[in-house]
Amino acid sequence: RFGGHGPVFVGPANEVALVGDVAMARVFEAVEDVDGDDAAAPPGFEAKSGRARLGIKSDAVGVLAHGFAVSRAIEMVLRHDFGDGLVGTGVEVGGRFGYDLPRAGLSAAISARALAFHADEVEDWGLSADFNWAARSDGRGPSVAFKPQWGETQSAAQTLWRHGATARPAADNTPARYGVTVKYGLSLTDEQALLTLSAHGDWAGLDRDTRWGADYQLGDHFTAGYTATIHPNMDRRGHIRYHWRF
Repeated sequence: RFGGHGPVFVGPANEVALVGDVAMARVFEAVEDVDGDDAAAPPGFEAKSGRARLGIKSDAVGVLAHGFAVSRAIEMVLRHDFGDGLVGTGVEVGGRFGYDLPRAGLSAAISARALAFHADEVEDWGLSADFNWAARSDGRGPSVAFKPQWGETQSAAQTLWRHGATARPAADNTPARYGVTVKYGLSLTDEQALLTLSAHGDWAGLDRDTRWGADYQLGDHFTAGYTATIHPNMDRRGHIRYHWRF
């Protein structure tokens, strides 16, 4: 996945920016030939999916008494889905409202998104909440996050990566999903370098998985990490990611 963010207006407490991203996933599974007959072996499974988004986003932050802060974001993008499964172009709208108490390390937010229109006439929506506690604002030390979500809050490409050959469920048939993440940030030799170790548990009905990860961050410009995902059926996946901001 890669994307961009370009401010077109920046005010004292608000910003309007052009945003865009492209997410792609490809999952394949080879079938072993146990009988030594390649011709008789069934074909392996392969699926791919992608999503491209381009639009505009407005952010605003307000500071209240006693250090409380509120924030909101509104986004409208043109979205194109391609690959296997969902295909077509549509308009996606979303929003976020957050509440922070920095001196206590507490924050909470609620986010929602939905396809207002899609060429494939599909219903796609998502609603999620975030509750976070962090010992320090710079990412060092322990932190805990709890995130319940309803509907389909991620792209088809990310869903394919999560579920593999499992068909993507409709948003109305997707059970509530809950996630808990525990992190610990460690300072390295460079004051701007940070190593973060994380453990994440995620469950929705009988569907459960566990993720372990490590991220390396150098200032505000570069981040790289690796995450290993383990599903109940012992299916394992690795995810390498990097982010370079310039």
